[in-house]
Amino acid sequence: MKKNYIVTLRTLSPLFIGSGEKLRKSEYLYNKNNRKATIINQSKLVEELQKKNLLDEFIKEVIEKKENLYRFLSRYQLPTTFHKYTLFLVDTEHSKPINDLSMFAKNGLGEVYVPGSSLKGALRTCMLNNFDEDHKDNDLFRHISVSDSEPIGYEHLAIYQKIDYASEKKGKSKISLYRECIKPGTIITFNLTIDDKEVTIETIELGIKNTQEKYYEWSKGFRYGTLDKNKNIIYFGGGVGFVSKTLHYKTSPKDQVKWDVYKMLKEKYKLYGKMRTIPNNVPIAIKLANHNGKFMEMGRCEINFKEISR
Repeated sequence: MKKNYIVTLRTLSPLFIGSGEKLRKSEYLYNKNNRKATIINQSKLVEELQKKNLLDEFIKEVIEKKENLYRFLSRYQLPTTFHKYTLFLVDTEHSKPINDLSMFAKNGLGEVYVPGSSLKGALRTCMLNNFDEDHKDNDLFRHISVSDSEPIGYEHLAIYQKIDYASEKKGKSKISLYRECIKPGTIITFNLTIDDKEVTIETIELGIKNTQEKYYEWSKGFRYGTLDKNKNIIYFGGGVGFVSKTLHYKTSPKDQVKWDVYKMLKEKYKLYGKMRTIPNNVPIAIKLANHNGKFMEMGRCEINFKEISR
């Protein structure tokens, strides 16, 4: 029997679903004084440059000499007709220029959205550990269908810098990687259809709760793990790290996970191969973002399901 649900996702921290597109410094405007980035319509910019006979100057100064686009446009006092939307870098401590900007997923109309495949993948990770070996295959998940989300307004986007946190002693490491993310507090909706004979909504929620509890036990030593048994908490999207990439922490003690991750790194990287003992920053660091002075785990969301009739 087919059952249909409205899925409501509320972001509790920045959420990043990458489009694969990166904007270089010559492709957006950034004012470090107010930490504001303006995304531009490239074709309209070219039209404006052609009107002002500035296309050759633009190629020479911005493309070839890597001049800041904001300074170039300010110098020639060009109008803002090619501006698309504005983003803020949500980090009160940041005062430096930023590098390439990784963009959030957008549909063919240029609207921000979360692909249904991203949410389905996160649900799959939560559910897999609840089934015996006979059901740990893709056949089960053919009975679950998740639509793409409803469009999300540009006003819900902001820029966040990647931050790694390995331990209290080691502290936080800011990485020169900037992402266009959905801000905390944003509501995102999807449609979910399941074949109730194969998998129930109760099974999905149980998988989410079990994953949340086991991740809390694994991550609480980082001082960023939190547990709320009254909410369904799910992690997904880019930049989330360990919690979204493996089931290992759900099935093994922390020390065992640390050893297993170290062995994988040792086989892949020469640096780890030279070490005689396991370094303190294994297993993988918690991935954070700075939201107005408060550090948050990336991709943490509250999820709820409401059955509907069709």
